[in-house]
Amino acid sequence: RGVVGAVFSMADDATRRAQELEALQAIYAPGEFWCAEDGLTWSFLLSSAPRAEFHLYLPLTYPTDDSPTIIVDADWLPAARVAQIVDDLAALHRESAGEIAFVWFTSAQAIVQAELDARAAATSVAAAAHETELIGSVEPLEAPAPRAPPPHQFFSGPSLTDRKSTFQAHVTRCASAVEVRTALDHLLFDRKISRAAHNQYAWRIWDEARGVQLHDNFDDGESGAGSKLAELLDLCKVNNVLVVVTRWHGGIHLGADRFRHIVATARGAIEQAGFLPADAQTASAPTGRRKK
Repeated sequence: RGVVGAVFSMADDATRRAQELEALQAIYAPGEFWCAEDGLTWSFLLSSAPRAEFHLYLPLTYPTDDSPTIIVDADWLPAARVAQIVDDLAALHRESAGEIAFVWFTSAQAIVQAELDARAAATSVAAAAHETELIGSVEPLEAPAPRAPPPHQFFSGPSLTDRKSTFQAHVTRCASAVEVRTALDHLLFDRKISRAAHNQYAWRIWDEARGVQLHDNFDDGESGAGSKLAELLDLCKVNNVLVVVTRWHGGIHLGADRFRHIVATARGAIEQAGFLPADAQTASAPTGRRKK
């Protein structure tokens, strides 16, 4: 590749990094994600207690050619485990080149959460064994496995309220544009939702028969909200998913915060419903409610 080609490629990389950074800042609160002044060091909070941070050092040729350098800062994790996490994430990038920060972070977050869950389970087992010694045998109880909502039913995440405006995301599986329309009609049959100020949405479907990616979004009066949701679906690399965010307006303008709330509630519902790819799912079970 010649000098001119390299210059144009780096300019394109800078634009793509800026777009990815903007999307990440819309998804995460300042305490969850932050960026250095040079724009090339991105940091994520994996766990607050115990503290674990995830840092990416981006080369100027990212995302076209080179991948970021990964640093996992968690003193409580063994060095060998940290090295294994880095190797696993590097392998993930080889399988899915391009913008990778969101997938890497959610994958690292899931791994760290699994480590914490394993430690908590070990502590519980030790405590149970000690109690058994004191009071005799104890019947073990198996926790029910979290289940994603059945196809074509909406999963509604927890609501978020800021300055009298309330946001709530709803997600479901759809295999075609026709199913999207049917699902929207079903959701808006709920009078409380249909009377909300805004019901912005986005969907992303892989057409297996034609081998093409289908997608669309709708602002419903909240200018730019649909495209933010579309960017989220693209970053999450989910397919056959419709996400709707309902906003009941409280009469107070929220400015740019409204986009952060829209994307944050959508991201939470997608994760909790189990719609993220297997390598990026978090370990938390759904806490919202399902609509029949």
